[in-house]
Amino acid sequence: MRPSWEPVEPREGDVVLTIDPGQAFGTGPHETTRLVLAELEKIVRGGETVLDVGCGSGILAIGALLFGAASAQGVDIDDESMEASRENAAANGVAKRFRVAKKPVGEVRAEFPIVLANIESRVLVPLARAIASRVAQGGTLVLSWLLAHEEEELLDTYRSLGLEHTRTGREKDWIAMTWRKASAAETSRPKSKVKSETKTKPRSRSETKT
Repeated sequence: MRPSWEPVEPREGDVVLTIDPGQAFGTGPHETTRLVLAELEKIVRGGETVLDVGCGSGILAIGALLFGAASAQGVDIDDESMEASRENAAANGVAKRFRVAKKPVGEVRAEFPIVLANIESRVLVPLARAIASRVAQGGTLVLSWLLAHEEEELLDTYRSLGLEHTRTGREKDWIAMTWRKASAAETSRPKSKVKSETKTKPRSRSETKT
């Protein structure tokens, strides 16, 4: 990550993310931003569509696009986030693949293979159902802007919605939690039935014929 005025000579295979400081959240230095970007580097295989909930500066969606995602949608309820996201997308050459909209996640209708939400727990908990419902079957959800002591509450909340917690990234007191939604094949797979076996009670000596 670098501001636009700072020159950089990337090595082969490096991904350079250009983000200028602004009023919208997400300029790179925060631990949660780094944690989510590190997770994106692992989970983006190429060609995915991404939803960034509370996109701020757009840094996470833009990072996903630079790692190989096909397209991204950012949603936020802040006007400054809309402007910052568009400017940063243009600076990174991904403006045509990144669209932003000023609306809450509850108004998003599509499902996405990758969903990101780097928002405080006081927002992630009440919006849990709306966020989880945007994850496509077999898809991945990454939650962050969380402190370590909030992990248990998030585990209880998102597990209750049928998501599987796969791992938690940590940096200092901050965490990023990665979740997976079961695929269509997994949800339609019939549960195996355990056959009950009738056990024969052994006869006592007095019952044994001679």
